[in-house]
Amino acid sequence: MDGPIATDLYVAGGAGLCIRSIDYSGTIASGTLLAGEHATTTVRRSADPYVSSPTWYSAITPPTGDTDAVVGMHPDFATTDTCYAGTSGLSSGFSISTDGGVNF
Repeated sequence: MDGPIATDLYVAGGAGLCIRSIDYSGTIASGTLLAGEHATTTVRRSADPYVSSPTWYSAITPPTGDTDAVVGMHPDFATTDTCYAGTSGLSSGFSISTDGGVNF
């Protein structure tokens, strides 16, 4: 690689959301990408982030807290579906999802 490469992930249809963090589990052929938003606690997930128009889903039950969702995946996410989200603010928190980021 000659330098950093920026790629639009088209989260929320490319609406220009500020992403605070991302984490990926899988291979190029198959995997899951999580994206935590800046200024909210929204966590979004995609099982097809490499296509030109990825499909994104927001967590039904977001992590607790006020802002800045920082996401992470269990090292064995492919079999455990466990991921984590830390948030900032007066009611900051650490949340765990055991269903792949659908509910925290």
